Amino acid sequence: MTTATDLPVLPSLVVGRVHHTRHRPVRHSFTHKHTQWLVDLDAMPRLPRWLRPVATFRGEDHLSGNPGIAALKANVLRVLERDGVGTTPRDRVVMLAHARTLGHVFDPMSAFWVFAPDGGLRAVLVEVHNTYGAGTRTCCGPTRAAGPRWTRTSTSPRSTTSRASTPSASP
Repeated sequence: MTTATDLPVLPSLVVGRVHHTRHRPVRHSFTHKHTQWLVDLDAMPRLPRWLRPVATFRGEDHLSGNPGIAALKANVLRVLERDGVGTTPRDRVVMLAHARTLGHVFDPMSAFWVFAPDGGLRAVLVEVHNTYGAGTRTCCGPTRAAGPRWTRTSTSPRSTTSRASTPSASP
């Protein structure tokens, strides 16, 4: 996705695969199918009351943030600003993540696409978690110097509650 017009109708369900290999103490690997939600943080889906325990989103499940979706969007923009990517409160933030299910979150990878008000892509922020509660954030942004290239602007460690394995999801 390089512009907001490349997005599917939101919210959307994205089917992918999670693959993980552990090398120690005993080599073990697995691949599982999984489904993530692609949602606009300014237009979150409102599920019927009976379905809300099955799928909800909380701001505190991502980026070590504060409760609330508005706080999550502000936190995404704050992380990008810290990494040198200019943002505005009018930017559109689209998140690919697992929903909290029956009160628990399984979210090995969350991705946030940030679009400027004109629809152009400002940056992509990816957060990856492992089974030991650690994780990283990677911010990628476009460079103008030699055409439409992308540069990783930073990678920072993150500490969270216990999470799942590193994925390789393909929408």
